Formats: sequence, structure tokens, C-alpha cells
Amino acid sequence: MGVYEEAKIRLNDIQNRINRVRAAGVALENEPTNKTSLTKFRMMYATVQRLQEEFEVQMSVIIKQLGKPDKEQKPEDKVCSPDELREKFEESYFSIMIVADEHVPAKLLGQNADETFIDLNSSRKNTHNFIPLEKLSIPRFTGDPKQYMGFRNTFDTVVNDNLFLQPVVKFSYLKSYLEGEPLNLINNLMLSNDNYFLALKILNNRYSNRRVIAESHFKQLWEMKKAVFNDEKSIRQLLNHISESTGALKNLKYATDLWDPILLHLFQQKLDGQLRAQWELLVDTNEDPSVTEFITFLTKFCNAASAGSQSEGGREKSKPTSQTRTTALHIVQSNQKPTTTVRKVKYEKGSNYSCQVCQARPGHLLIACPVFKEKTPKDRHQIIKELNRCYLCFSEHRITQCSNTRVCSECGGRHHSLLHLRTTESEEQPVTANTTMLSAANERPDRCRVLLSTVAILVQDVNGDYQEF
Repeated sequence: MGVYEEAKIRLNDIQNRINRVRAAGVALENEPTNKTSLTKFRMMYATVQRLQEEFEVQMSVIIKQLGKPDKEQKPEDKVCSPDELREKFEESYFSIMIVADEHVPAKLLGQNADETFIDLNSSRKNTHNFIPLEKLSIPRFTGDPKQYMGFRNTFDTVVNDNLFLQPVVKFSYLKSYLEGEPLNLINNLMLSNDNYFLALKILNNRYSNRRVIAESHFKQLWEMKKAVFNDEKSIRQLLNHISESTGALKNLKYATDLWDPILLHLFQQKLDGQLRAQWELLVDTNEDPSVTEFITFLTKFCNAASAGSQSEGGREKSKPTSQTRTTALHIVQSNQKPTTTVRKVKYEKGSNYSCQVCQARPGHLLIACPVFKEKTPKDRHQIIKELNRCYLCFSEHRITQCSNTRVCSECGGRHHSLLHLRTTESEEQPVTANTTMLSAANERPDRCRVLLSTVAILVQDVNGDYQEF
């Protein structure tokens, strides 16, 4: 028997053995929960790699013999076609690899035939080191450029970097994870090793374009919906879009750290009136804030809105009831005793309130009031004093109770920069005799003592005697 005849016999034996492994895989697919079928297939699978290597060796002998001149070949040599032999072997081989990938854990696939029979005592000792995990799923890619990099990272980790899979098998997996336009781009390519790399190139040229990905993120930033005060859902949605897009642009090697003024101008337009006013109170009037500070600001308000909604959810729901707030208006004149006029204002839940300075509806915070901003620092100081507000953050508490750590940007004092009194403005102004002062306070104003001027006078009575009053 010659070398050529021996090679054909060996190839026939290899084909029979690979077919038996394939039959075990089919049995496992029919009964995936059968432990016996799983063990049998895993043990037979351990021999597949050796069969594939031996097949290549014997195929080289066949090809070498067929490459000789016709006069040196025997008539029976031309009956054996290398293409037919390889096609038949690879059909069984790829079927086995797919079954192993879908039904056998990756940790067990790395064992060879000798390692399948292990010492039971050692397996008990090392059980705590092995934690079975679910098979990693790959999300389907539908054509959104923003999602392509994440899809490729997962696909490369699970499929593309798997050394046990042939390119043609990877191509089959790639097609199964695509939908819509991406699938149409490569659907006309036949399954082959070369076409797999061509398909990856086509997808990269279409969806990994740095400019296209950046434009999609810019579009998302421009089309963001406004965040509403005390609305957790809208604030969190804005926060997620900002974090996602700025992070992606930074990963694309754009200098986003230099874009803070431009990005903040855009982000500030996505805040409603109350959130914008709170943001203006937080930032310094002279120093430029950063995007990081803006994200921190949104995170705090989102957590506050979430905590508020959870506390309200535990209460028993009832119909909206009207609430009455008492406002005291003090009128003091130079020749009269202080009198108090009490005005009760009825607020319906959800109704618009008015500004305490300009009376605009719907109301706004003092920091956003145009009338308040147009006044001099001394007038602003007087308004804050009359409204019993904090001199630092304009909230409804005393300066001693304020937790804000910012100081005046002009003098470093513990008051808001809008209340900074310059030398010319802090001088005493003469008080006229007919000065009228209005002050508004809440229902529980701080108690204070008023010392009125008194004088002793002598008045003559009807009897001519002088009485002292």
C-alpha cells in the first residue's frame, strides 16, 4: 500500500469519527437538559481539534499527489477530489463548533480528552473557585451610529476574538446580530472566510466614522427636552443625555474640556425657570462654572425630586385642598403708632404664584426678577430685610441658618454679591418726616420690640392747676 492509498484510508476514518461527534451534538440539541448527552458530547468534542489537525496533514498528502504530472498519477487518484473531501469535513466540523458554543460552557470547552476524567476530591476542593455565569448576550445593531462602538466591543469580545471559531462561522453570527440597514449592507455577501473580513470593513466604513458619530451626539444634545423643577423623570433624562453624549465625544478624542462655556450655554437653555434660578444662585457671578458642576447640580436636584416623590407616595392620596397663607403688611409713619394690616391670600395647589417684588405671574425667584436686579444694592438690601430673607441665598431663612458656603465676590463678606454696598452707596441718607415704610412678613414673623419716643408735658386744667402728662 502506497502513501496515497494510506492517506485516503486515514481521511475516511477521520470523516467517520467527526460524523460520530456530530451525531452526539445532534442528540444534545434534541435533549439540551440531558446530562448524559452533554457529558458524551463534551468528551467527544475534546478530540475534534486533533481530528482537524490530522485531517490537514492527510489532505496535504492528497494534494501533493495530485500535483504530480499526469504520467506519474494512477487512474484511481483522479477519483478523489480535495474540494469534496474538505467540504464534507468542514460541514460536520462547523456544526459541531456551533453546538459546543451554544450548549457547553466555555470553561469546559478548554479541556482536552485527558482532562475530562478528573479526581473527584480535587473537584470538591476547587468548587468555590468556579461560578457558573449566564451566556453573554449581544444586543442587535439596528443602524444607530451612537450604538455601533458598544456593539462592536461586545461582538469582538464574544465572537471576533474567539480563536476556536472559523471566520465563516463568525460571519454567520455577525449576520444574526444585525437588523435593518446594517444587515442589508452585507446581506448580498456569501458565507466565506474572506467575505467575513469584507463585511466588517463595510460596517466600519459606514458606522465607525468619527464625524458621523459626533454629529449624532450633537443632534441628541440639541434636541434634549427641558428639565422641569421637581420632576425627577425630566431631570434624569436630561442628565443621562448629557453624560452619555459628552462621555462619547471625549472617547472620540474631542477636547470637550475646552468646550465648557459653549456646552453650558446650551445646557442652561434646557432648564425651566425655577431650575435656572437655582443654578444662577449656585454659580459665582465672576467665575465660569464647569460642565462637571452642572452635572453635580442636576444630580442633586434629581435625588431631591426622587426623595420627595417617594415620601409623597407613602401618604394617602386625597383631593387637592386649598391652603391659606397669611401675609402681614406693616405700615409705619413718623407720627403714628405701628399698625398691622393682615391680608390672607388663598393659594390653590398647582396655581401660579406672583413675585413679591414685581407681582409678575407666574412668579419667579428674586435672583431672576428684572425689577430686583435694576435696583441699587442698598434697595436690594432693604427688600431682603423686609421680606425676612437670607442675605446670602435669598431663601426663606435667617443668614445664621444658611448652609451655603459661598461669599461675596467683591469683598468676601457673608452676603450675596448683589447686596454688596460700595462706599458711595453705604453713606447715610437723610430721613424725611413723612417716610412710609412697607414690610411684608410670613405668618410667623420674628418678634421685635419697638421703642416709641415719649415726652412729659404740663397741661392746665379747669381749676387753673397744671397737670403732668
